[in-house]
Order: sequence, then C-alpha cells, then structure tokens
Amino acid sequence: MAHREGELNEIIKKEIFFREKIVAALREKNLTVPEVAAQLGQPTYQVMYWMMALRKYGVIEETEEVTDEGYYKYKLVE
Repeated sequence: MAHREGELNEIIKKEIFFREKIVAALREKNLTVPEVAAQLGQPTYQVMYWMMALRKYGVIEETEEVTDEGYYKYKLVE
C-alpha cells in the first residue's frame, strides 16, 4: 500500500509542476507543444501528455493558428 501511495504522490507532484509551468508559459503567448517543451527543457511526449490533460479539463485550448510543421498553437481559456 505504501508503494502505491508513493507513486500517487509522485504523479501529483508532476501534475502540479507541469500545470504551473505550462500555464506560466502560455500566459506570455500562444505556443505549440514543442515550443512549450523547449521552454521547460522537457521531452515533447511528456509535455504533450500534460497539455492534453489540461485541454481535456478546459484549462487550455488550441487556437486556429497552425505552424508550417502542422502544430497547433495553444492558449489559456479565459
């Protein structure tokens, strides 16, 4: 049981870390997932996971801006 609690605590810490960092980055300007990943110094796949969770829960949304590489820019929901 203690092992599972430790895993859960680690997930919660990561969620708080990524939420704060992603929201702070998107306060500055609209960004793509790779742009956020570069700012945070984290792998794109990991940032994608957390950004899609934030999108699912209505914290962020994609804009109509699409880069030449096909990435949508994301913004905070007001």
